[in-house]
Amino acid sequence: MKRNYFSILFFIKKTKLLKNGEALICLRITVNDQRAELQIKRSIDIRKWNSTKESATRKDRKELELNHYLETLRGKVLQIHRDLEIDNKPVTAEIIKKLFYGEGEAPRCYWSLLKNIVENAGNY
Repeated sequence: MKRNYFSILFFIKKTKLLKNGEALICLRITVNDQRAELQIKRSIDIRKWNSTKESATRKDRKELELNHYLETLRGKVLQIHRDLEIDNKPVTAEIIKKLFYGEGEAPRCYWSLLKNIVENAGNY
């Protein structure tokens, strides 16, 4: 199986500031030079964003909570990517984006639960 190039990048949109002067934080997923961008519905003052670390500068509780949230999102995207590779399914940025938003297939645990219910339906 061919190995895919995969990366996750958090960045801010400095050109589209909100009314309060903050910039939206976005997540970019890249798989084999194909990109998909997600809005994570969080914003930050552009002076408090560290583009090298892809996170907020750690100064107060709000920034610490934001950084924790970003790491949680990164983990979720990595898990989706890992699950696709384990199941030998095609991996594209759009597929990861759809699964991130909950579109597409139901999680494997749901199907195994449903299968178990159907198989044991006659036992009740």
